[in-house]
Amino acid sequence: MMAPIGSLEYRALIDNHQAIYWKLPEDYAEVVRGNQFAAEETLRLFLGLFCRAILHALWLVKDNAVNCDTGFLWYPRPLGQTDHASNYLPSLNRTHKGELDVTAFSELEIKLARTYFEEHVIDMMTSGWDPTRPETAPVKRPISHKSVPRLARAQSFAFSARETDDLGKKISLYMTCMEVIFSRDSSELAHKLSERVALFVGQDGGSKREVFRLMKRAYGIRSKVLHGDHLSASDERELAFVSEKADALLRQIFRRLFDDPSVRIVHEGSREDLDEYFASLMFGSPGSDD
Repeated sequence: MMAPIGSLEYRALIDNHQAIYWKLPEDYAEVVRGNQFAAEETLRLFLGLFCRAILHALWLVKDNAVNCDTGFLWYPRPLGQTDHASNYLPSLNRTHKGELDVTAFSELEIKLARTYFEEHVIDMMTSGWDPTRPETAPVKRPISHKSVPRLARAQSFAFSARETDDLGKKISLYMTCMEVIFSRDSSELAHKLSERVALFVGQDGGSKREVFRLMKRAYGIRSKVLHGDHLSASDERELAFVSEKADALLRQIFRRLFDDPSVRIVHEGSREDLDEYFASLMFGSPGSDD
């Protein structure tokens, strides 16, 4: 539920510089006008969608624990009046270490994050949304809904991975993201997933072998966590290292998918298209010379 704000909070909101602004589209502002339920949904949309999208765009630049926990809404009421309210996100982003570290961003990095937000992240997250119909807002749809792109589903698991301070769970969610992106079935999943990620990001034989080994280690931790097994002492010692490498690897994967539309189309396509793509990476295109 939204909470009203007092006069001091209102003055601080109006007079100070805020990190993120969002102006309602005119047609959507009319829906909100005088409608407290629509206003509450709008604030949820701002926090759950737009702020999350901006925070994800910052993560695409580099690992961080940047958060935006509170949002404020200034919305019109009949007869020229206005009303104000606040709400908050109940979770916090954490680094690959599960900690709330301070991270500095350069102006160039902020601009790069803005580019990812404007050109990729927000469009993907708002797919199928009609601003004049609040019930179609993406925050109301389950990630398994047919209107949600596969990459947006992977992104949802990335959100969950970033929010937990349990490194075993974090690694498991990283692996789930990669399963969503690289797999369409469960047969020989650990080997196939490790192989496909290595082929996708590796630049040569050595780097592909390194990625393959990392993926096998990460998937082994994932299997133990999700199957309810305890982690061994050696697993525990590896958690911080594997979490750091898996976080960086997933970021690299997202960035390539956003930067190369032809590759992204394949990963959003059918199982046959994906299988053929990786067969070409492994063996070369059909009819190509040895």
